[in-house]
Amino acid sequence: MSYRAIIESYYPSLTKGEQRVADYILKNEQNVIYQSLKEISKSIGVGEATVIRFCNKIGLTGFQELKLMLAKESSDNEDGFPDNYIDKVTDNIINAINKTKDLLDVDLLNEVADLIYKGKRILIYGVGSSGIAAQDMQSKLLRYGKFSLSVTDAHYQLMNSATLAKEDLVIAFSLSGYTEDIIDSVKLAKENNATIVAICNHILSPVAEMADFTILTAGKESPFEGGSLAGKISQEYITDLICTTYATRYKDEASQMRLKTSKSISHKTKEV
Repeated sequence: MSYRAIIESYYPSLTKGEQRVADYILKNEQNVIYQSLKEISKSIGVGEATVIRFCNKIGLTGFQELKLMLAKESSDNEDGFPDNYIDKVTDNIINAINKTKDLLDVDLLNEVADLIYKGKRILIYGVGSSGIAAQDMQSKLLRYGKFSLSVTDAHYQLMNSATLAKEDLVIAFSLSGYTEDIIDSVKLAKENNATIVAICNHILSPVAEMADFTILTAGKESPFEGGSLAGKISQEYITDLICTTYATRYKDEASQMRLKTSKSISHKTKEV
């Protein structure tokens, strides 16, 4: 049975608030797939509890299962890969970069670059595919002579967060902003007075709300698209912008260290 048929079969028994949730989902299926619980409740004008009660009433365990059901049906309706899948993948990547660019705040990039320069300890958190962006940022900053540590294991994130202090900086990558491991690590870092920079898709997410500074990305993923290239590209794009901003604002030091780090490994590269 399709999700529309399921919702329509329960519709008469729903409360007025739950019917508003049903109406919104029936009209905005593609948007709902990419929205958080907080975003959808705000869009409809109902409480989060109403959305969850609606999900339970139609036989689902919660909002995430609703999104999964919608994403699965949308995927099934596509009938495999389209003939122009190369163009589609390319367009998704270009759109992710362009939409992320539209969200950029240059002043915020400058502030984050200054925080990196001043930070005593810089920890970069990410799990799963977000861990790739964390590791890449560590590598880029090291080339400019700024030592940081990417931490992609949840237990090590917590242990590191427990040792932080006011002069330390945490940069947290999470596309959704709802990753429990990142939420727990950021919360503990915040309790220890570290400065938090969040890089995520959702400004209303727990990670963004705990952060002192939030840089938004636009590489949205449905529950069926975890680890998508568009999502990773949006994070890598922000990583490159932050590191380039740092190198620009602290040009002399960054240039000297870039030369040193390049020389340190130049003998490892064969002449071509």
